[in-house]
Amino acid sequence: MAIFFDQNQFHLKMKHTSYLFELAAGLYPVHLYFGTNVRTIKDHPLTRLTPYSDDRFSLNDHPLDSLPLECPTFGVYDLRPGMLHILHEDGTHALNLEYESHEIIAGKPPIPGMPGADGNGAETLIVTLRDRLSRIAVDMCYTIWPELDVLARRIRIRNDGQSTVRIEQ
Repeated sequence: MAIFFDQNQFHLKMKHTSYLFELAAGLYPVHLYFGTNVRTIKDHPLTRLTPYSDDRFSLNDHPLDSLPLECPTFGVYDLRPGMLHILHEDGTHALNLEYESHEIIAGKPPIPGMPGADGNGAETLIVTLRDRLSRIAVDMCYTIWPELDVLARRIRIRNDGQSTVRIEQ
């Protein structure tokens, strides 16, 4: 197994490379590290950006636009352009994605109708985020081939709500 989860922190460990992110306040996936293989992070990188500490995390003290989010969205606590921009039926754009669950599986799930890499030797982490109000769900998929030092990322977007939405970006 090369994907680990411990105390709100995900570690994708490859032969020579590590990719780490954690759940700030148990809700928001925040990027920590991508580089040479490490066991743990002693000097927490977020403390260099903000006086961050997870035990006293508050959006009043640490707005999301001060943190390197794994899946930034526009409009809720974060006014930067996000990687995902949704237009709701009522004309609003806000999307507050919070951690719901995760799953670690062997191989690589296929992308229907698309070519893709072979899943032999791969492991995949699927982190599900959800906006509680609109019921939009986002699956962040991280597939690694540990022996090859390869990481592939993609997201799947699901509308489990009743309203029509449009993906703007």
